[in-house]
Amino acid sequence: MKLNASEKKLLIKILENTVERFEPDDLIHMINGPKYRMVIDRIYDDCFRKYIKYDVSVLDESKQSSAKESEIVQAMWDKLYKYISEELGED
Repeated sequence: MKLNASEKKLLIKILENTVERFEPDDLIHMINGPKYRMVIDRIYDDCFRKYIKYDVSVLDESKQSSAKESEIVQAMWDKLYKYISEELGED
């Protein structure tokens, strides 16, 4: 999964704002475990939902996101979802 510079900047901001600290082994266990589908849903709900569904700006949450920012966030989610799904063997 390759992200361009704009996608990396927004992903870092999203993760800084929403993700709790996990040990790498914990995250691998969560993804590879029997409830991996719930992990995908939780990542979306916790990290991407407000930016995609409600058009909140990643850079300034008091504002609405621009069309370009929305496009970048959606593209990041699509890439992340595809990557996780492929890694987990999901169709």
